[in-house]
Amino acid sequence: MLVSEVASNVINGYIDEWTIFEGKSTEHSVVQRRMSRILHWIGDLTSRSTTTVVVVVLLLIFGVFLAADGFPRLD
Repeated sequence: MLVSEVASNVINGYIDEWTIFEGKSTEHSVVQRRMSRILHWIGDLTSRSTTTVVVVVLLLIFGVFLAADGFPRLD
């Protein structure tokens, strides 16, 4: 695999347990692979447009509760 192919895979998120560095293949540790999977899962979850809608709705509800409580108080 060429360095440009590895860079392309990194940019596109196609990283598996084998990565090529200077012509040598190295296997990542179990902890690194697990952390990578978790981070990819969080990225996939938060990149969806439905997440944006949910966050906006939650912020609006939070704002309504603050307004109902009289925030900010201008004494």
